[in-house]
Amino acid sequence: MKKWTVLTLAACAIVAGCQSKSPDEMSYTELQNYGMSLKARCQKQGVKKDAEMQQCINQEALADHSKRQNDIQTRQAIAGAMAGAGAGMQNAAAAQMARPTYCTYTPSSTWVGGTVSQVTRNCY
Repeated sequence: MKKWTVLTLAACAIVAGCQSKSPDEMSYTELQNYGMSLKARCQKQGVKKDAEMQQCINQEALADHSKRQNDIQTRQAIAGAMAGAGAGMQNAAAAQMARPTYCTYTPSSTWVGGTVSQVTRNCY
């Protein structure tokens, strides 16, 4: 039980940490801020020329797009694994409920041939 709790919390943290908008979903202001952040990344890398800056910005945008796609695939894989684990647990529980239970009763007494004082039940 502890293992599933840890896995669930880890999956939630990963999914929560990966959520971001694609450029198609951004407003004009958000898109401007995104462009400025890409430019700042390129400037940190030492790019100064305009032509080189445009290539760097394009490459950074492409890298962001690839990361987003990988994040989406990862979230889908986690969701599929969690759904599979849940289905497996439900199937195991259903199999336990459908299994027949057999019991044996063994009488015992304080002496051989005496009156029965206790009955032991064993179920399997």
